[in-house]
Amino acid sequence: MRTQLLPIVLLMSTACPAVDPPGDAADTGATGSTTMTPPDAPTTSSSSSSGSSAESTGTGAVNTSETGSTEESSTGDPSLCGNAILDPGEACDLGLDNSDVGYCKRDCTLATCGDGQLWIGVEECDDPGSDGSYGGCKKDCTFAAYCGDGELHPSESCDAGPLNGTGEHEDGYVACGTTCGLEARRIFVSSQVFSGNLGGLGGADLLCQNLAKAAGWSDFARVRAWLSDGTASPPSRFTETAPSLPFSLVNGRRIADGLGDLVAGGPEDGIKLDEHGVSWSGELVWTNTAVAGGVFSEVDHCAGWLAAGASLSARTGLSAVSEVEMPQWAQNRWWTSMITRTCDKALRLYCLEI
Repeated sequence: MRTQLLPIVLLMSTACPAVDPPGDAADTGATGSTTMTPPDAPTTSSSSSSGSSAESTGTGAVNTSETGSTEESSTGDPSLCGNAILDPGEACDLGLDNSDVGYCKRDCTLATCGDGQLWIGVEECDDPGSDGSYGGCKKDCTFAAYCGDGELHPSESCDAGPLNGTGEHEDGYVACGTTCGLEARRIFVSSQVFSGNLGGLGGADLLCQNLAKAAGWSDFARVRAWLSDGTASPPSRFTETAPSLPFSLVNGRRIADGLGDLVAGGPEDGIKLDEHGVSWSGELVWTNTAVAGGVFSEVDHCAGWLAAGASLSARTGLSAVSEVEMPQWAQNRWWTSMITRTCDKALRLYCLEI
């Protein structure tokens, strides 16, 4: 008498994470759903021993006796991965939608941060060997600091985000290259204040160089003070090493096309950032330099910038303020020549790369 085999259907588990999968696990038609089976997945198999036979149903259930009893296969046969059925040993199975860039991978394991495979739309990066340093991937599969994230990091001169290298920025023109290096000469207002005893013009240049060096500038030796004594002024004492490069603030914001443009038109909306990028708007700055770039006074320059007496005086400029407080025509003049102050006052310096 022939024994009828009873079919066993394994229900699909819900072990996969509750996110939108990249596709459905089955084709659905007018007559119901059809399970997708890869071409190389076995559907039947047979073996004989003393006249007994076994049939594989393709669902992980195997007939083990002539009496019709069955048991689940627990081998986790890898050949079953991709059949859109959650077989033993699988964490998930989306059939043909299994993907190494999705949450259910091609080997029927779940995507996890640190597995070295990028889960598109969820992970920014996935590199188990990265220590999260600049340009790398953090342990939570998000990007570490990098050139192009729009933040200024210690190893960068500037960062305009995706606009690096375009000459554009949300605040105007910048001179930031694709490697977050400035394609410009930097100019800043000093973070420190000084009396009129600067050690002469050479001493003022050294003060600016020391500030740039302390800020980590590798080319600090190119820095000079925007300062005049009784005979020498910036245009006469500067020899430009890169005249084709524009001047910019330390954040890359362009303020002049070159030395001639700086003298002729001023620094647009002013020199307001120090060597660290901190803003110092509305600050008085030692200059003794006239609007046209020459010496403002042949006698009032704190004795050649060697004295700090209250009986001596020198011309000062004004770092940036808003156009609401001061019109643009005034900014273009007053940045270098606004008011005279006694040499005992503690004021700032303009420092620039030449």
